[in-house]
Amino acid sequence: GAGLSDGGADAPASRRWKQVLGRPAPPPTITGRRGGCKLNPDLTDWLMGWPASGTDVPGVSVNDRLRIGGNGVVPQQASAALRYLLPLVAANARTAYTNTEAS
Repeated sequence: GAGLSDGGADAPASRRWKQVLGRPAPPPTITGRRGGCKLNPDLTDWLMGWPASGTDVPGVSVNDRLRIGGNGVVPQQASAALRYLLPLVAANARTAYTNTEAS
């Protein structure tokens, strides 16, 4: 099947993400137990920036792996949020502390 970087509007972003992660996108679908196509949980791991097959743990089903990815956090986004928010929280705490001392 076609990979994410084979064409289409998302191809440039997929190529950049491949460079960031240092590995290509896995196939988007896998064959399910009954022969139908299912979303590949390795693709979810890749999209999230997690290690290759990071959710492939014994006893964890394909559906659970997809649920984990859907409820997960992109580490790079969490890091960016913390870098932005922590100085604001610290400044707010200093202001609140200064205001309580002045009362």
